[in-house]
Amino acid sequence: MTEILANTGLQNIYVPLPFTAHLLFCIIATAVYALEVYRKKSIHYIFIAAGVDATLLMQFFPNSTMVVVLAVMEVLLLGTAITLSVLHSRKLKAEKAQQAKTAQEISVPERVEADDTADPDRTGEDKEDEENEDSDT
Repeated sequence: MTEILANTGLQNIYVPLPFTAHLLFCIIATAVYALEVYRKKSIHYIFIAAGVDATLLMQFFPNSTMVVVLAVMEVLLLGTAITLSVLHSRKLKAEKAQQAKTAQEISVPERVEADDTADPDRTGEDKEDEENEDSDT
C-alpha cells in the first residue's frame, strides 16, 4: 500500500495523489456508487461517480485550462446529482405516504353505526346502561 502512495517521479501540481492511488480511488468510488444505484434505484449516484472519475482528466491534461473545464463540469455534475437526489427523496416520501394511506384504509374497517330504529322498545338510557355494564367487566 505504501508503494501505491509513494511519490514516484514528478507530481502533478493539480492532483494531490499519484496516478496509481488516484486510479484506485476512482475505481473503488465508482464501484461503491454503482452498488448504490443498484440498491437504491436512484440515478443521482451515477452523476456523483462521473464527478469523481472526471478528476482523472487532471492526470492526463495538467494545465490551467483543464482546471476551469473540470470545475465547470464538476459544478454541473454535482448540481444535477443534488437535484435528482431531492426529486428522488420527494418521490420516496410521496410513495411512503401513499402506502401508509392505503394501509390505513385497509386496516381500519368502516364503523357501522347501530340503527336506533332497529329496536323501538329500547330507550337511550337503556343503551347507556348496557354500555356501562360492558365497560365494567
